[in-house]
Amino acid sequence: MIFINLLLIVFNQIYLIDNPSPYCLGHGEYLIGFRLQGNNGIMANFGIGLFDRLNLGISYSGDSILGKGKPIFPKKRGPEFQIRLKIIGEETFVFPDIILGFDSQGFGSYDSVKGYSVPEKLFYLLLSKTIDFTNTNILGGVNYCENVNFFLAINQMLPNDFNLILEYSSSFHNERRALKNYGFLNVGLAWNFSEQVRFLFALREIIKNHKDNNYHLNRIACITFQSGF
Repeated sequence: MIFINLLLIVFNQIYLIDNPSPYCLGHGEYLIGFRLQGNNGIMANFGIGLFDRLNLGISYSGDSILGKGKPIFPKKRGPEFQIRLKIIGEETFVFPDIILGFDSQGFGSYDSVKGYSVPEKLFYLLLSKTIDFTNTNILGGVNYCENVNFFLAINQMLPNDFNLILEYSSSFHNERRALKNYGFLNVGLAWNFSEQVRFLFALREIIKNHKDNNYHLNRIACITFQSGF
């Protein structure tokens, strides 16, 4: 029972850092998140559990929201949308979590030609399994957005409701974004302040993947609030 409660606290988020998490909101639950990112930008997202295994979400982001200057929003692009369907749940104790999803939200600045600096997952299939003995969740998935790519993550539960997150996403065949195809390696530390509130600080692009130095070792901070009707 203690372990199950830990899982409920740990996985109350749609994203680990950039990669989707293996968590689905329950029926009637909702989530509101804010992400502070490069160029004084903010990404806001809202998710809701229509059913225990089906979630819908909407998000929007922009640069120069904080500080001076005129806010910059993606041109000719409205809000982004998410949908997640949990096909199999880990509560079966035999099979891993299997989630089929769609997510049009990328990360970082948006360019009308290059797209988001970190491309969206778009269509993805995610599998995850928790190792009970070590309280470690291991996640892997494949996605299609212009090309087929894959992503991996390790989410290690720590004492005092902290989580250490390490994740990787490949970036094959993304020439228009001026990438080196090394992939995106991120690390983050999350604190689950309560069953409803989560804070995250992350260091992104540890391996220099953009040809532009401005993206290397960039930092983000996120706060997520979850409740229910």
